[in-house]
Amino acid sequence: MGFFSWKCAKCDESVMNQHSCRPSDSDCILILPEKIIHEPAYDGYGVFDEIDVLQLPEDIQVKLLHTRCFEDDKYQSLPESKTCDMQGYWCDNPKCCPESEE
Repeated sequence: MGFFSWKCAKCDESVMNQHSCRPSDSDCILILPEKIIHEPAYDGYGVFDEIDVLQLPEDIQVKLLHTRCFEDDKYQSLPESKTCDMQGYWCDNPKCCPESEE
């Protein structure tokens, strides 16, 4: 299984994983209806504090933020995070990720 990720629910930029060219962007917060989870280094496999977001009930949306974007946000006030086509590993900036041009 490969990496997967989402875009930040606020800034719409990829939440990168800790193995990417931008590991500082792997510091994120998952907001659930009853819990807020800080993940200082997202690993890229959808698990936050032992919660596999792919196993969440269908009525629970993934709402993921970069820690730098978090401002005491609440689940109800945020849109659902979009999936990231670049899997939180690659980026479209050749200055940051030269291998993305290949």
